[in-house]
Amino acid sequence: MQTINVYGDHATCCSKSGDLIVRHNAMRNLVNEIAEDGLLSPVLEKKGILGNAPGRRPGDVTIPLWETSGRALALDIAVMSSVNASNLESKSPCESYAHNRKHAKYDKDFKECDSHIFGTLVWETCGAINSEGEAYLRQLMRFASVRQGREHSSYCGRMWSRISCILQREVAREIELRTKDQKYQYKPEEDEEAEEEEDADEEEVAEH
Repeated sequence: MQTINVYGDHATCCSKSGDLIVRHNAMRNLVNEIAEDGLLSPVLEKKGILGNAPGRRPGDVTIPLWETSGRALALDIAVMSSVNASNLESKSPCESYAHNRKHAKYDKDFKECDSHIFGTLVWETCGAINSEGEAYLRQLMRFASVRQGREHSSYCGRMWSRISCILQREVAREIELRTKDQKYQYKPEEDEEAEEEEDADEEEVAEH
């Protein structure tokens, strides 16, 4: 058991107990399900896309024959915490993560790859998604709604809701696991201090 603050921020970025992997896999599996609805024959955790070097597994969900040229799409899926200390100064943490962590790691190798192209889907724990990932999801949902004979807006609405619910569920589960049996005593003065800080911030903004 860990002692964390009342807001539970640390739980969304803590790597202990394998919770980040569970959260990642939950989002990965839903993306895979959407691709299956589109009859795109997705492959989970495809091996050997960039050889067998350890730590280089970009194909969380791989879509064969994505391009007319015959190249497949290797989607790397990630969920990152927007309240991590290294992300607090970023205007769009998910975009920065996709660019600085994912594309920086894999782009060079994929430029030399004739069989696959590389894409990212990066969620923030608060729900935001990178623009590239949103574009790929919209494409996958378009395939899925057509192949399933569903009204597109209805299918997309349901899937975006499921994405939101699964992400919130996993974040809540992380917090719950870290606070289980933890006897946190509510202190009214904490709210008073927070209100005083908020009032001070508002006054400072008003002065400017």
